[in-house]
Amino acid sequence: MNCELCGRPANLERFEIEGTIMNVCSNCQSHGKTKAQVERVERHKPILREESRQTIVENYSKLVKTAREQKGLKPKELAKQIAEKESILSQIESAKFKPSLKLASKLERALNIKLVEIVNTEVELEKKDSKPLTIGDMITIKKRTRK
Repeated sequence: MNCELCGRPANLERFEIEGTIMNVCSNCQSHGKTKAQVERVERHKPILREESRQTIVENYSKLVKTAREQKGLKPKELAKQIAEKESILSQIESAKFKPSLKLASKLERALNIKLVEIVNTEVELEKKDSKPLTIGDMITIKKRTRK
């Protein structure tokens, strides 16, 4: 067979040269990397994407109880104001129940406090069979992370 780079007849090996996998002779191998070298580098190089998500602050129970007491509200009054059961509010204040984002938002408005924070994290995108990601792969991954 002939070298795909210089055209000489020779024993050929697969090498990546400027992003293309080619069958090249021993003289032309210095222009690229072996396929194994390329796969090793690509396999260990994660593709990262920054993702933002909302979470409830760690000290939510103390914040809710302190703010309620400062406003002079009884648990029953606050529960009625946010249209929730008093038992739920009691469990939140004793840190036995972590509120959902919707409930935390109600509490924020009623007590004028901040319970929801935005956390930025880097997420590694999946790679299938060491092939580069396509736009379709990105859309599929995005849909999965939204659920």
